[in-house]
Amino acid sequence: MEHYITYNFTAYSPKNTKHAEMVEFAEEFEHIVIDGKIGYDAFVQVIKNEMEKLNDKYPKQKSMQFDKSLHEAGRIKVHFPSSDGNTEKDQTVFYMAIAKVQGFFQFSETVQRKQIESNE
Repeated sequence: MEHYITYNFTAYSPKNTKHAEMVEFAEEFEHIVIDGKIGYDAFVQVIKNEMEKLNDKYPKQKSMQFDKSLHEAGRIKVHFPSSDGNTEKDQTVFYMAIAKVQGFFQFSETVQRKQIESNE
């Protein structure tokens, strides 16, 4: 069974209410373990759904966009796109790195060596 973990969560100072609410929502998922590919896909969809809900709730504010890396373990990002289409000028709301868990460490007093359970 594959597991993923969210780490390196970086949020930027909120520019408006929509931005603040999105960051507050996303912070709940910092340093969590995601169970399996279905769990990973559901996690990504939860972030997208919240972003879309906030875009609908605040229609007069600039819409946020969602991006993620092409491979499963990677980075997701929510941002306000720049008006001229230059991605370097996008205003980042937050980004979160997601990594595939390579194994688990388990301590036991009866065994004096490291025990690592592989994910594969």
